[in-house]
Amino acid sequence: MSERKRQAIETPTSMTNGSSACAAHEKSPVMGFQASAEMAGALLESASQAIVSTDRAGRIVLANRQAEEMFGYRREELLGAPIEMLLPEAKRGDHTQMRAEYLHRPSVRPMGCGLDLSARRKDGSQFPVEVGLSHIETADGVFAIAFVSDISQRKRLEQQLQLAQKMEAVGRLAGGVAHDFNNMLTVISGYGSMVLEKLHSQDPLRSYVEEIIAATISSRGANRPIAGV
Repeated sequence: MSERKRQAIETPTSMTNGSSACAAHEKSPVMGFQASAEMAGALLESASQAIVSTDRAGRIVLANRQAEEMFGYRREELLGAPIEMLLPEAKRGDHTQMRAEYLHRPSVRPMGCGLDLSARRKDGSQFPVEVGLSHIETADGVFAIAFVSDISQRKRLEQQLQLAQKMEAVGRLAGGVAHDFNNMLTVISGYGSMVLEKLHSQDPLRSYVEEIIAATISSRGANRPIAGV
């Protein structure tokens, strides 16, 4: 077979392969976008924090599964509802103003830095939270995003630690007082023994001094567990 005929036969195949490659190349961005969207959705749903997004009017436009579990609302109850329903009633008025100020100058930052924040469940119960704020800008405007963490367990541990520290401080104080008390008892007992040696066996005051010495010995025994001796 001549070289010219072989080229004529191979050319359509090469063109076909090239067209297939181009078609595959053209499809990959679309497939990549779909995969990215699916990945973003999976990350949103698997997040350990409650993630809630609101529009400028404060209406909830996005909520993940953890938000449902944390606040006790179904997703259809959250979407379209005012974000203030997730706050204690006493904080709702102030939050409306703070929300407007945040959207005027949005940034990535913690909410209420240095303050104890609380959220409200559907059943009315309140719990401590930490909230991180962010935002996205779209063709439809700016949307605020809140990342909410329930810190109830951490607060309980902090309270237990504080109580333990207080008890330790009280124990140290009681131990110091007990040692001082023991020292005073030792002085009283010592002087009582000295007085007792000076009294005759028939002296009517002897029984009183013996009672004093006995009381100091008894008090020292009762004080020993506190003093740690």
